[in-house]
Amino acid sequence: DPDTFEMPDDRMEFLANKFHWTLPPVGHERQWRSSDMFSAKLPKELLTHFNMQTIHHRIGIDKAVLWFLERKSVFGYLMMLALINIFLPGIWSIIIYGLIPVGDYLKCEFKEFAVWLFLTNPLTEVTWAFVDFSLMFACLDRNIPWRPFWMYLPALLSIYVFQVLFFLPIVLTVGTFTCQALVSRVLSWMISIVWYFLLKKGIFAFTDVYEVHRGNFGNVETIKDHISKVIEAAVHSDYVPTDEENVRFKAWIKVSFTKSVMLYAYSAYLIGYETGNTNLQTGLAFAIMAVSIAFRKFLQHFGAVFDRDMNFLISGLSVYTMHATFIAFSTPNVEMDGSSNYTTNWRVYLSLFLSPLGDVFISFFHQSNMWFRFRNWIKKIAKPVLICARPTDYSAIAVEDDMDFDGRGITNAHPDYRRAKTYFDFLVYWGNIAGYGSYLLVSWIFKAGPNVNKYPFNNIPEFPELSFFPTRGFEWRDWGFSVLFSVVVVFTLAIGFVGYVYYLRKFYPDVWPCTVHSMYSFGRNPYKLGFAVLIVTVTLSDTIIMLLNFSRVWYYDNGNTFGNCT
Repeated sequence: DPDTFEMPDDRMEFLANKFHWTLPPVGHERQWRSSDMFSAKLPKELLTHFNMQTIHHRIGIDKAVLWFLERKSVFGYLMMLALINIFLPGIWSIIIYGLIPVGDYLKCEFKEFAVWLFLTNPLTEVTWAFVDFSLMFACLDRNIPWRPFWMYLPALLSIYVFQVLFFLPIVLTVGTFTCQALVSRVLSWMISIVWYFLLKKGIFAFTDVYEVHRGNFGNVETIKDHISKVIEAAVHSDYVPTDEENVRFKAWIKVSFTKSVMLYAYSAYLIGYETGNTNLQTGLAFAIMAVSIAFRKFLQHFGAVFDRDMNFLISGLSVYTMHATFIAFSTPNVEMDGSSNYTTNWRVYLSLFLSPLGDVFISFFHQSNMWFRFRNWIKKIAKPVLICARPTDYSAIAVEDDMDFDGRGITNAHPDYRRAKTYFDFLVYWGNIAGYGSYLLVSWIFKAGPNVNKYPFNNIPEFPELSFFPTRGFEWRDWGFSVLFSVVVVFTLAIGFVGYVYYLRKFYPDVWPCTVHSMYSFGRNPYKLGFAVLIVTVTLSDTIIMLLNFSRVWYYDNGNTFGNCT
């Protein structure tokens, strides 16, 4: 109805079939409750199943999270989650990339390549594979969001061995080649894909066999005993995955591929940032914002069949953390104006600052009716016109009935969109603070540690080809301004989150309980917080490895294209 903007009754069924809604709307019968959200129904011992993703629980760090949770301090709770996601990945990165000397590949001696060949590069790829497998298990099976380590240990070992064997003859002959870290990731991803298909039947059969044995789980000892029986039965099972399981598996392949492409896109940003002048750096700051939005959309769309938490962690936390880390770690090379006082180039920093600042402002608009109407118009009217398709006008009209308690915010149903956006906004704040905060914790080791000449944080007089600026070398002030920038960003995000919490509580009290439930689930479930730690860990590792001179990504032109030792 053009006068009332209400949905015609005869079109409701059309939208219900399109978006798989149930009629009458669930919101007509009752209001949303936190119990409507899915949570894995497992014994506590299995929810805290020990591996890297629950190490924070085993060492007791999450008790601090629960302390804030019990006192209903939302700001303190987010800050504690961010600190966990900063310090655990940060300590790992400081040890692996900052404290272990990696040698000097410009000397073209095998002993200089040994640490990179046998530790740094293969360990980075094994870490990535471990995280990818862990996320896959949780996406494919929300009831048992993990699999026994030995089930995918052969895959991790094969990646380590293949990485060493592939680069060994290269190290012995040509040394390094341009963008070899990206080639390394392509190889790891291809090996992982092969293992995904080899393990597919066992992954799903594990769930099927587990259901038969779940009544036997009583205490820790019996759990271990019966889990071994479940594993054995799953491996030898003739289980045939269902259609729904096949759909989730195909969706994961798309998600894994998209995440890899996202890494290549941000690596291209690093290369352009390193080679460009201030005008190009400013333009890249705006371009990479659009790229991050595109990858978030793709990942959320491909992962719509997964559990809501995993869908949002992969499309929200992973994208915004990667965006923050790549931006933060490249800022030391924002070129100054060359004057005697080394005034920073404000245009580049300002353009970079617009991204987190925009995230803060947009989070406030997400709940407004005006924003939702504009969003529907863009997605359902303007976008089809631009691609020469027929506008889906009925999908552009807001549906105020609560159609889906587990909605992802991708339809024109307003209540589930508002719930989804509060969850997403929380992950945006979390991911950005973790990304920029990680830079503050880690970057100093590359400025003062044993690998000072291996990352773009120092001027190296004996290697003039590594100079960063046309008229001068790298100075402490360059790094200092980058640290100040990250401090300002983290402070802005923290203040923005305080305002956001007040805004929701005061003006949208019906949405606030949904926000609290989404946030607090990470404190109550160690494995959920564990997935967030894994995502930040692999993102930070990928960012740092692209800056390492052995990787030849930032230093892509430091040596011949097909070998620096030729």
